[in-house]
Amino acid sequence: MYITVSEATRQKIEHSRESWAEIAKKFGWYFEPFYIQVRIDEFGEVVDTVGHKGMQNSRGDILISDELDDGIE
Repeated sequence: MYITVSEATRQKIEHSRESWAEIAKKFGWYFEPFYIQVRIDEFGEVVDTVGHKGMQNSRGDILISDELDDGIE
């Protein structure tokens, strides 16, 4: 599934990637390409981001959309 994001959201994702990359470099788990996980709300806004060393084997950023929520809490 593909999620379409606005240019403003894309910029927020890149800013988050830069922030997580700084943390990763500081603690010795930075690698390239550097991917992050991004949670996006129903309005297309970035709600939260996560960067961790386990994403080294990822094929790209992971975008999680609230629109996929099935309503179970």
